[in-house]
Amino acid sequence: MHGMCLEVVDIVVRDPKLMRLFNIPPNLWPAVKKSWQEEKQKDFLGRFDWSWDGVNQPKLLEYNGDTPSLLLESGKISKDWHRDIQSQLP
Repeated sequence: MHGMCLEVVDIVVRDPKLMRLFNIPPNLWPAVKKSWQEEKQKDFLGRFDWSWDGVNQPKLLEYNGDTPSLLLESGKISKDWHRDIQSQLP
């Protein structure tokens, strides 16, 4: 999934129509393109946000990569999820 998300970023960065669709202001396009093309390490850490009803296929809602609050958010969410799941087990 992570690799697929990076492929999508590469496609979006190269297509002005998609840059507009994602509401990236045109005045930022050169900086976005430069950052994407020149950055040697494309990723450090990421978090996927999923929706799953327990029956149908899970759906990817969002992918957050390399954001300052990522570890804090992920830790809190994981702890809450674990607590909720444990309370449902027999």
